[in-house]
Amino acid sequence: MTASTHRDQPWRTFADSAIDAIVQSTLFGVAVIDTGGHLTFANDELCRLLGVDMEQLKGDGYAAVIGPETARALCGVPNGTHSDVPSLAEADLSFKPKHEFGSGPLLRARSWPVEKDGEFVCRAAVFVDMSDRVRDRNRQQVADELIATLMDSVTDAVLVIDADGRIESASRAVESVFGWPGWSVVGAGIRMLFNPLDPTDDRHYLQRLIRLRGETGLGSRVMVSGHHRDGTVVPLELRIVENSSTSPPTYVGFIRDLREIERLTARLDVASRTDELTGLLSQRAFMSELRAMVEHADQRWSVVKIDLSRFRYVNRAHGFAVGDEVLRSVAGDLRGLAPESPVGRVGGDRFAFVVPTEAVDGLVWEIRSRIEGRGRSGGISHPLRVNVGVAHFTGRETAEELMQASDSATRAAKSSNERLYRTFDFEMRSRVDSEIELVGDLYTAISDHQLETWFQPEVALDDRSVIGHEALVRWRHPAKGIIAPDSFLPWAISEGLMPSLGVEVFGHALDFIRKCERLGHRGRVWVNLSAGQLFDDSVLRYAKAAIDFGISPESLGFELTEQDAIDVASIATDNFAKLMDLGVGLAIDDFGTGYSTLSQLRTVPADVVKLDRSFLSDIHTNRRQRNFVGACINLAHTLDMSVIVEGIECEADATLMAEMGCESAQGYWFGHPVPAAEALSAL
Repeated sequence: MTASTHRDQPWRTFADSAIDAIVQSTLFGVAVIDTGGHLTFANDELCRLLGVDMEQLKGDGYAAVIGPETARALCGVPNGTHSDVPSLAEADLSFKPKHEFGSGPLLRARSWPVEKDGEFVCRAAVFVDMSDRVRDRNRQQVADELIATLMDSVTDAVLVIDADGRIESASRAVESVFGWPGWSVVGAGIRMLFNPLDPTDDRHYLQRLIRLRGETGLGSRVMVSGHHRDGTVVPLELRIVENSSTSPPTYVGFIRDLREIERLTARLDVASRTDELTGLLSQRAFMSELRAMVEHADQRWSVVKIDLSRFRYVNRAHGFAVGDEVLRSVAGDLRGLAPESPVGRVGGDRFAFVVPTEAVDGLVWEIRSRIEGRGRSGGISHPLRVNVGVAHFTGRETAEELMQASDSATRAAKSSNERLYRTFDFEMRSRVDSEIELVGDLYTAISDHQLETWFQPEVALDDRSVIGHEALVRWRHPAKGIIAPDSFLPWAISEGLMPSLGVEVFGHALDFIRKCERLGHRGRVWVNLSAGQLFDDSVLRYAKAAIDFGISPESLGFELTEQDAIDVASIATDNFAKLMDLGVGLAIDDFGTGYSTLSQLRTVPADVVKLDRSFLSDIHTNRRQRNFVGACINLAHTLDMSVIVEGIECEADATLMAEMGCESAQGYWFGHPVPAAEALSAL
């Protein structure tokens, strides 16, 4: 090695290091390809772009990554010479590198021949990532297409407006709002769509709309009128957004057609005011009418509320379709009888209307006659009974107070069997307050086990021996003492508390039966049921469980009032029959207080009839009454039913009923209802 060579060595080492640093730090991929078409060098950036490392690119490896055709176009044939290849090779390379990161970027490669002493020694290639450049080039085109797509997909009409008030573009929805195709309004002034007769030019008209945005209190929304192609005026909501990125700025107008909204609002208003099933006023609409009448009262009028008693049995026996038809027919009656009055359906089977006070009597009588008459003649096995409550407006009540008053009067009519209607009065007002308190206390009484079961003896009239007891619930109120069942049982039924109350009484009755058997006394204990308790099989399950635990079926019986028995006869026939199959007794209680006849009870598989105490009112002096009672007893025997008479209060009553063939009796003459311990001590 010459001296000069040794002198050049440090410089060459430094130059090589500098070149290497530049090549490795550049943002381009760099490669060196020898005369045989083999890659001898690749910088780190090229390896990153191709998704492989240097060892995979060396030799012929790079051709497998970028593709043989691309490699040939870039570098010529492997054994080519300087004259065999162009001085400049250039190609756009788009390929999917075979690596874990998926498709590679879009690349542009350029190569140059490298000569030394006039001889071709290698090629230098530079690879440029074109992805960002392509994205930049296409970004505006993509954005324009996206904006156009969005404009055409939204339901609102969209306009792009320049600073002079001219329309630059329009969405397809413009045609549905204005009647003009979107393309046809491009270049036109906005007055064409909003107010073609406005004397100002489009620029000033646009500025007026922009100023109006802040004056309406609606933010960027402006309520305007549009001019349809057919000449009609269209109510519109216009929202204007300024695009300050352009110079001068442009504006985007979002236009909402309010015609459909107005139509929808009107339909919703009608729907909210009308009961869908009957076509009467809905409860909400009726209350609105009532409030208006209270505010502008100029005459005496009354709120009449109607409750269809036993309607739930119509649904259960005949199905909801028949029940709906009944409600529609009732609505037709009310609408026809009070065409000038507000009439509404204010609950499932409850209706209300407002009429002049002097017309109440005649109108209620006619309504009762029509509805109850249709129930008896319309093929319905459970004829409807109408309970009517009336609240008179005196000028001091609110609409809500009137509705509450009429509701209380309706409940009072139901509990007192009023044949026409009940009117709300001050006595009823105080009673309502006490009833509300009573209901609250009743929930507590059931949860705290304040309810007791007392027992009244049933006596055989031939030898006056005790042959059974009736289980009667009593409420020992912590402040009011003993409360009779008539005061709270109707509320227990209406509040849905009978299942819990019934389980309590049933448990007490079974305990009483066991204690009687320990004393050597065998008799039947009667437990009262409500109609609702026979809708499912809970009573049947309780009876089966009691028998499984050793209670004799002959020691247990269930009582159902005459009216409840008729109401559920067609619905709960299976449960009636299954109870009878168990061997337990089934009695029809309070016969004579309802509106049925004994012949109607032939469909109820009961084995005992309990005659109501009202049969004894004048039986000693009234021959017809005595004959009627005798006929009822004979008919019961014909139907294989035994008879228990209630309300015996003297020996004469007991003797007469025994002579007429009645088997047994209850009443104060034989014993009052008493707690279980006292009843057991009397055995």
